[in-house]
Amino acid sequence: MVGERLAEMGLPVHGAGSKAPEPGQTVAVSIPVWGTGWNGQAWSRSLVLEPPANGATWEQMLGRTHRHGQTDDVKVWALAHTDAFTRAIDKATEEARYVRETTNQPQRLLFADRVPFMIDTSRA
Repeated sequence: MVGERLAEMGLPVHGAGSKAPEPGQTVAVSIPVWGTGWNGQAWSRSLVLEPPANGATWEQMLGRTHRHGQTDDVKVWALAHTDAFTRAIDKATEEARYVRETTNQPQRLLFADRVPFMIDTSRA
């Protein structure tokens, strides 16, 4: 399990039902935690290891840090190094577009800047 491995490496891991981390602490948080009402406003940087294919999940997840009162630029990196992850992000983006077009509600995934991310494996 990824969470167990991250914990072994010294990174505090928080899953559903666990106590919220201290503000400013670097932590690993499962995506379901974002749907439990946990306030992530004290954080502004996220790395998504397994991008969900659901637009509503992205809206919920992004909305935990990108919210009224957030003073920092929110940055979210999502691994998209496989076709499956790229397709998941594309599907979620399509769903977000549909929601925006049918409800006229803005969707955070649609006003995010997409920047190619490269992992340097030459030193591995």
